[in-house]
Amino acid sequence: MTLSPIEYEVKRTGFTIDVPGFEGVVFTPTPEAYLTYPNAVTHTQGLDSILASDREAWAHRIGAQGDNHGNDTINTRGASHYFLEDGVWQEAFDDSPNPKENLVILGSTQYADNIKDGRLTLPRSNQHIDAAIQRARELSRILPVVEKGPVKLSLAAKDGVSEYGSNPRIRIRLGEDLAERAAAYLAQKGFEYGYVCPLTTNDLTGFRLDPEQVEVRPGALGGGCGCYGLYYLYAGRRFISGGRALGVRHVDAKKSP
Repeated sequence: MTLSPIEYEVKRTGFTIDVPGFEGVVFTPTPEAYLTYPNAVTHTQGLDSILASDREAWAHRIGAQGDNHGNDTINTRGASHYFLEDGVWQEAFDDSPNPKENLVILGSTQYADNIKDGRLTLPRSNQHIDAAIQRARELSRILPVVEKGPVKLSLAAKDGVSEYGSNPRIRIRLGEDLAERAAAYLAQKGFEYGYVCPLTTNDLTGFRLDPEQVEVRPGALGGGCGCYGLYYLYAGRRFISGGRALGVRHVDAKKSP
């Protein structure tokens, strides 16, 4: 459906949230329907924005307090790159806001034809893969793949620190400051545990990937109730998976997270 000029301006302008560190970030209203990643990328680009990162989406969830579908499943541009290194499966996380670098964005555009059954695999030597893994390495965002999942983490805090908020898989996605705020938000909703859901070594072994191939999976914030609850942070979705399309625009680079 084509938006009228007035409707487009409202959606393009967006709104801000009262969460420290995000003063210069504008969030776009989310559409009523869940969208796959390619459609979410197209939708947000049409509003002069980019798909939110895990960190930005969680800040929006806290700041919006359920408004703008903030407690629904939200697709993000956070990309997990699964690869073999010295015989060990590794997960490299990258959420670059540059659409010419980010593999969730590129997987929905430039590499769309490479997606099979919702999965994107590219050679380790691919320039975008190599650059994404290098960025992750420089920011200490590479972790060994877990043997079993999901990873269950207590939300109970002692002296302001919880198992969830201090877990490295949460922190590489949300940042140290926001990780504990997310834990507190979930605890306030009555949950005792939060979960991060990456691919496991069994998953990757079962794919029978060529050792020189990299499996790229987009992330998402879980939403609603049951198995898609608020307490899930996904790191192994397929590009055909649906979620809210939340766009962000950094209007003040000095204040952007």
